[in-house]
Amino acid sequence: MTASEGVSRPIRWLILLACVLLWAALQVIGPIHHRATHEVGVDLPFGWVQDADHRLTLESFLSLPDTALQWHDRPLAEGFSDATYWLRFVAPAQAFDEGELWFEIQPVFVDHVQIFWRPLGVDGVWHQRAVGDRDATRPHDTDIDFRLPVVRIPPPPVASPGYEFVLRVRSTSSIMLEPSFWTPDAFAAYAAGSAAFWSFYFGMSVLASFVALLLAATLRSRLLWSVLPFSLSFLLVACLEGFVGWGGSAWRMTLQHGLTGLLALWAYPTLLWLFAEVLELRRHFPRVYRLTLAGIVVGLLMPLSMPLGFYGAAVEFVTLLVALTAPLILVCSVVLWWRSRLDLFNLVFALVPLAYVLGGMMAEFTVTALIPYDPWIYQMWKYSVLVHLMLTVLLVLVLGVFRIRRDQQMHLQGEQLAHDLRVEREARFQQRQFMGMISHEFRTPLAVISGAIQNLRALGAPDAFAARRYDKIERANQRLIQLTDNCLADARLSAGTLYVDRQAVRLFDVVKDAASLVDLVDDRRLTLVWQGTERRGGLDEPTEAPVCVDAALLRIAISNLLDNAVKFSPAGTPIRLAVEQKDALVSVTVSDAGPGIPQSQLAQIFERYAQAGTANVAPGPAGWGLGLFVARQIARAHGGDLHVLATSANGSSFELTVAVDPLPQEAAHGP
Repeated sequence: MTASEGVSRPIRWLILLACVLLWAALQVIGPIHHRATHEVGVDLPFGWVQDADHRLTLESFLSLPDTALQWHDRPLAEGFSDATYWLRFVAPAQAFDEGELWFEIQPVFVDHVQIFWRPLGVDGVWHQRAVGDRDATRPHDTDIDFRLPVVRIPPPPVASPGYEFVLRVRSTSSIMLEPSFWTPDAFAAYAAGSAAFWSFYFGMSVLASFVALLLAATLRSRLLWSVLPFSLSFLLVACLEGFVGWGGSAWRMTLQHGLTGLLALWAYPTLLWLFAEVLELRRHFPRVYRLTLAGIVVGLLMPLSMPLGFYGAAVEFVTLLVALTAPLILVCSVVLWWRSRLDLFNLVFALVPLAYVLGGMMAEFTVTALIPYDPWIYQMWKYSVLVHLMLTVLLVLVLGVFRIRRDQQMHLQGEQLAHDLRVEREARFQQRQFMGMISHEFRTPLAVISGAIQNLRALGAPDAFAARRYDKIERANQRLIQLTDNCLADARLSAGTLYVDRQAVRLFDVVKDAASLVDLVDDRRLTLVWQGTERRGGLDEPTEAPVCVDAALLRIAISNLLDNAVKFSPAGTPIRLAVEQKDALVSVTVSDAGPGIPQSQLAQIFERYAQAGTANVAPGPAGWGLGLFVARQIARAHGGDLHVLATSANGSSFELTVAVDPLPQEAAHGP
């Protein structure tokens, strides 16, 4: 399913226009327009020499004549080389007319850069700094706390015509160096704009990555999973801009160094995987898909070259992979557009990442020194990574959601149909069980009611005996209510329609109502412990704040526990009901003095229709095995649980917990 099938034409054009405006706006406000006061290689030409044997020292390099040096009017970019490079240039005194200058070194992936400087015409001691992402002194030997190395250079002595500078450069990464001088005011403006620029971009990128992960995990689509690795490309730019290593710790610098190499090698293979899923190469172009898949697998294995010392060769391979596959992807996009008669939106969707590929190809050619270094190309590639990242992620998510929606709807319809059939079969079975149980269990209370009514009719006027009969009728009626509630709750649980209607109520009222449903005959006593304090005099009302629960369901659960305790407790023994509330959790503990529950039956007592015997009496008192099952399901529907706290020959304790804070609507249903 394409985006054109699910998104109306105005919405498609609105999304496309928003993407273009976002890209244009961010390019305008970005730090690309901030230019250094003096750039080495552009404003200040330098001479350099390659030291393949690493034999040159500072003195031997200075002794070389100018004719032995190569002179550049652009930044140094020599690709991957194991050699050491020495650079020499002069910063005239006129450059310091406004005071001291701040000397910035970038990019950050150069391993070691030593900076030497001294006034011209003075054979004195050289000032020295060591920077670089593999130089342990780098975080402590720079003068400005910034994500890139920055060294403060004071104005030269009055009589001096300027400074002479010498740079010694060596790296396992690409040999690329772009030093520049800034006035403090210009650098402050540049740093502020850069911070705002990258903060916005990284924030948007993190959000895009999170949305991609969320949708991929929810919809379980290969297309959306392919978005996630590519969406992490912003980490590469974060490393190149020095954000990961900012802070000065050695482990951060090591992490930045490793991530730069890893992500630089993985950036294009992950984009290639994204292309393969977006264009559905597996379905439309099977041979191209197999070729693409092979390139992805080989590309993902390229980081293994880093510990083996073949990183430069791996980068060259990725560059070759870009050169071979980018035209192929372009052809497939155009052919698919032509065959499917896709509209402009879908064509743009397929071609947007190709702009990133072209920019990345130029950057790769620059890094490997296949073309001369151009600061504009390199900077534009870094900024376009995040622009194209957000545009691609946005477009892929739009297309992916609508492409998957139809399949998901069909799948959900099938699941819903199967679920409805299962629920229908279970509901019918439970209905039969329910009706059989009602017809059998109601015989005793109905007989009691019938006998009481007959006696009431035989009496001429109310007296003490009649009052006792009224009490008996009332107890039988309460028993009938409790049994009906349990059966109805069980039926609703079986059908998956148990609804928790949370309302603000007093917990004491719920407990009191639950206790009133239980027949406390034969001198059984109910002891209430409220918040750790025994309430003498019975159920006297404490002061409490309302809680948010389903009072009817919670009353059923508590009365079931009390009813079980009455059944299993000998005559004359107390039943302990303890209630505690801690923050958003209420705990109700019911303890009896019965014979206990056999250990072998603890796992079955919470099952529907299961009845446990006791440790000394095999079978237990009469019942239908619904009480504990219903009570546990009610507790779980409230975000709590019911379990056996303790059991022995001296009695058993059950603890019921419920969450009293409101839960999401979907959590308010029984399992």
